[in-house]
Amino acid sequence: MAEIVLKFPDGTTKPLCLFDSNIVDLLGVVLDEDLVVPAKHEVFKTARVRNPTLNESILEPNMNFSGKGVLVARVIVQPKEQRVPIQIINPGTSPIKLYKGMTVGELQQVDDELRDPTFINSKCDTPSAEDKIKFELEHLSGEERERMENLLNKHQDVFAENSSELGVTTLAEHKIETGDAVPVKQLPRRLPNSLRTVVEDQVEEMLENNIIKLSNSPWSSPIVLVRKKDGTCRFCIDFRKLNDVTVKDAFPLPQVADLTDNLAGHQYFSTLDLALGYWQVPVDESSQEKTAFVIPGGGHFEFLRMPFGLTNAVPTFQRLMLAVLNGLLPLKCLVYLDDVLVVGRTFDQHLEFCQV
Repeated sequence: MAEIVLKFPDGTTKPLCLFDSNIVDLLGVVLDEDLVVPAKHEVFKTARVRNPTLNESILEPNMNFSGKGVLVARVIVQPKEQRVPIQIINPGTSPIKLYKGMTVGELQQVDDELRDPTFINSKCDTPSAEDKIKFELEHLSGEERERMENLLNKHQDVFAENSSELGVTTLAEHKIETGDAVPVKQLPRRLPNSLRTVVEDQVEEMLENNIIKLSNSPWSSPIVLVRKKDGTCRFCIDFRKLNDVTVKDAFPLPQVADLTDNLAGHQYFSTLDLALGYWQVPVDESSQEKTAFVIPGGGHFEFLRMPFGLTNAVPTFQRLMLAVLNGLLPLKCLVYLDDVLVVGRTFDQHLEFCQV
């Protein structure tokens, strides 16, 4: 057993809970054959789990593997005979060869028995934008800092301090095409009584902020609570069955080489990270019922805004960002999903681009 301890600035500590350290053990996932991923392609394969596990798990991409120029999807998997499905994406312009024995990621077992409600209430990190906005301007000169602060204060209304302040775009909607597939209906996962209030509180917040609504859908996906390596937990919807019957969107992601080439000559950079960007995209009315999920106790809800975990959420969001920033790319800013980088060769030019 291990102990989660909260440490205060004055040096005092307070124990939050005890948890079984085994639930955060990571199991390596390795390639068992050489593999070539063509440029601008994604490949679906199976890979080997180094140690046997029978439990449902989260596949977390290996950061060293990502350095090879490819991306590995973070997904919920059910290992079978020490094998799991993986999705590898090559966003570059050249094919990349991967070799047998490479570690593509680690499995983190889903914990169906999260025990301590005190811990969950204080540590659960479902999507939230409630932290105060923080600007890092210490590296600027006094005059530059003052001018940048004036600009930010002038446009402070565009920054959401909590999820109730999120906007909704009119430039895109997320549509889920499933053809003539029969609606997938799954039962809720078992959840300890001590955690039901936590889940219900999170659902109530989403209802109040018009992220979800009550549902009578024939579709139904379960929720899972996942303990991360750092001891916090993650609230997820398991959309795998829905994703299996969804027609895939082939819209490409930006090429990394092009993004880096466009940085040449610039000396000033500001990064903007959208607050809960997916939740600012409405779900097409005909697709809302397909996002339905159930919680223990009988609650049935569906999303009004695009949730995390849908197979085509990434291309929908990238397509939206290109439309929003049309006319600004790539001379004034660069974008990769919900991350925007504003550039500038001089501070005056950079301030002008930020103003735009």
